[in-house]
Amino acid sequence: MKNYDTHEKNSIILMKIGGLMSMTASYLIMRDIYNRHKRGERVKLTSRIVYELSLANFWASFFDPVLSTWMAPPESEAFMATGTVTTCNVQGFFDNFLYGTSVCMNALLAVTYCILAKFGRKDRLRSKRSQWLALGLPPLIMFVLALMPLFNQAYNYTDGHVCSIGPQPMSCLAGVDIE
Repeated sequence: MKNYDTHEKNSIILMKIGGLMSMTASYLIMRDIYNRHKRGERVKLTSRIVYELSLANFWASFFDPVLSTWMAPPESEAFMATGTVTTCNVQGFFDNFLYGTSVCMNALLAVTYCILAKFGRKDRLRSKRSQWLALGLPPLIMFVLALMPLFNQAYNYTDGHVCSIGPQPMSCLAGVDIE
């Protein structure tokens, strides 16, 4: 059994606390937008993007910082590692899918605000088709991109306190001269 130093223990515990705080904030944002929708108010395009962004952040915070090393296999020698290779693959998949979706939605929000400010357009989409395209395409693309490493068995414990895309074993690239 590996002897863990205080820094490693504290960083993992703080990561879990920060993840719970992020989940709470994301939940409150989603609840606010949902309540507006439930009251019959028109939900603007930017609010729909923020809702999807918060949804991705909520689950990304759960699968990455909150679960962190719990999903890693014990042979990784990570602090609190109790998972299996399968749980590591699940964490790696959701980590890449959700954070990728979050980045795409963030970019979409920035482009939307730019278009609203630059061209003076209204904060809405003209059709349901364009709404599904704007809100559905980023998660679909990220889903396909997150599936690809599953076929190469590329999701492994990365020593960054999570399972993500990395070499197995971790030391396999040590000592290799890359030119």
